[in-house]
Amino acid sequence: MKVFLSGPIKDLSYALATNWRNKVCDRLRPIGITCLSPLRNKKYLKDQDNITSELNNIRTHFYENKFDIMNSDIILVNLSEGKEISIGSLFELAWGHLLNKYCVVVMNEISPYRNHFFIKEAASIIFEKLDDAVDYIAETFGG
Repeated sequence: MKVFLSGPIKDLSYALATNWRNKVCDRLRPIGITCLSPLRNKKYLKDQDNITSELNNIRTHFYENKFDIMNSDIILVNLSEGKEISIGSLFELAWGHLLNKYCVVVMNEISPYRNHFFIKEAASIIFEKLDDAVDYIAETFGG
């Protein structure tokens, strides 16, 4: 079982963009679920306080994420972080939905995405807290 960890990266520090992903992996790995992070081969960004498009090879990043989503069973889309709308995360959710992946979305009550019907329709299930979403994945899909 593979889970792709979608969520904002642009304009975040490397630490903020990776911390939640690392915690999710630490929770799911022991029960046989592999996590695919879009930042797993981006160690050159580790000292960045503000990841911008210019710091990343966007074309490569686009195709790597698309490949990972195609090869994942679940897409965990964490929309509770980020300073602005994450177009990349929305692409990833749309790809997941189009490819009939199980899309677990996290949005808190103040999320700008909260009432958008495209997100509600593309999501297989929606949670307000990341921990609840991860518990759900572990309990439902864990080995």
